[in-house]
Formats: sequence, C-alpha cells, structure tokens
Amino acid sequence: MAYPEIPALPPAPQRGTPDFAEMANAHVAALTPWTQSVNEAGQFIDQATGGVQQSTEEATTASEEAQGAAGIALSLANFAGRWLDIEGTLAVPASTYHNGQYWALLEDISDVQAEEPGVSAAWASTASLQGEATGPIDMAGFDLSANSVSAERIDYASETINASGTLDLAQRQVFEVDNTAGLLTLEFINLAAVNRGQTIVLDVVGNAGIEFVFPAGITFAWSEGEAPTHGDVWTEYLFMWTGTRLRGGKGLSE
Repeated sequence: MAYPEIPALPPAPQRGTPDFAEMANAHVAALTPWTQSVNEAGQFIDQATGGVQQSTEEATTASEEAQGAAGIALSLANFAGRWLDIEGTLAVPASTYHNGQYWALLEDISDVQAEEPGVSAAWASTASLQGEATGPIDMAGFDLSANSVSAERIDYASETINASGTLDLAQRQVFEVDNTAGLLTLEFINLAAVNRGQTIVLDVVGNAGIEFVFPAGITFAWSEGEAPTHGDVWTEYLFMWTGTRLRGGKGLSE
C-alpha cells in the first residue's frame, strides 16, 4: 500500500479581499476530505509500525533459533560417543548418545557418569517438535518440550512385565504386570529429572506379591503410610513423581 497523499488546502481567506466569500467557502469545503486524508495517513503509519515490530520479533526469533541450531551443530560435531562409554570430565561443546537419542552438553561436567542425559540438567535433547499435527505423532525415543500442548487425546505406550526386573521410566510410565506366578521385585529406574513431574501406572493381575525398589536418595511414601493390600484378582497402583518426591497408592482393585 502506497503512502496516502495529504492534499494541500486552498488558500485561507483574508479579510478585505474582494473574493473573501469564495475563498472561505473553498477552504471550508476542503477541510472534510483533508481530515479524512490525515486519518488515512495515521492508519498507514500505525500499520507500518506494527509490521516493522512484527518483522523485528520474527527476526529475533529466527536469530535465536539459528543460534540454537548452530550450538547443536557444534555439539554434534564434537560427538563424544555413547554416554555409557564416557568417563571422567567433559567440556562443552560436546554431545553423546543415550536412550535412543542424541544429547548436547550445556555445561562442563567433572564426572560424566554422575550426569545422566534425561536426568541431569547438564544435557539437552537435540530432538524437537514444532507446529501443529492433525493426526497421531509417535514420539517414542524422543523428548517433547513445549510451553503448552493442547490435544483431544494423549495416549501412552505400555509394557508387559511378567518377571522381576526394572521399570525403565525413561521409556514407559504405564505397565501391565503379570503377578500370578510368584513374588516379583520391581525396581524403578530413570525417573524424570528434578522439578519434572511424572505419573506411573501399574495394572497388576494376580496377587502373588510385589516388592518395589525405589531409587536411592529420593523421598518416598505410601498414601496410607504403608504398602496397600493386593486385590484378590487385580490391583491398580498409582505413583506420582513431583520432581522432588515420589508418592504411591492403590487405585481400583478386585
């Protein structure tokens, strides 16, 4: 849109001139369209200013994204290998591979094995998802980070457990447990990072007994102060990790 032209007003009438009345009429008649032109010019300036502001914000966002991409590229260029194989200190820029994805190091660390990707804040996932989707999204093996997520439905992959072992909470948070054959010992590993919440659901069939083993150093408590009684046929266990403490209890049972 071209800048709207503001026309010049006719000469103002001067007293004593022989054509005073004609000049006054012409000047007054031109005031209405002149005012409209001034308003249109003001609207044009407002729109142009808004466009400049939007372009500035978009440029800032693009610059930040480019800087982030450059940082990730630099980290990947300094790939240190699988996290389980790295020992000792590690300095940025660096990256590693763990639990099915690549991680970029955000800060220098003195003991790599004490800072597990996905648990320690020293690492950031290089996987990202942006935009909208109208169908299912398979995020298996990837972290999803977003300021907000709106969805009509979110479902989680479940894992069937029929023997003693670990429940890897970095991979699943819903488990179907066969507890018909005998006592099971189930150990929770890889809880979400500090200050990251997580819900864990266990649907247990049978009542042969389960012993839960929780990560050392965390605060855990049953909702009733002690482990709940199993149902005769099946029991649903619910656990909530707040990022600082773990709570557990029994849901439905039969």
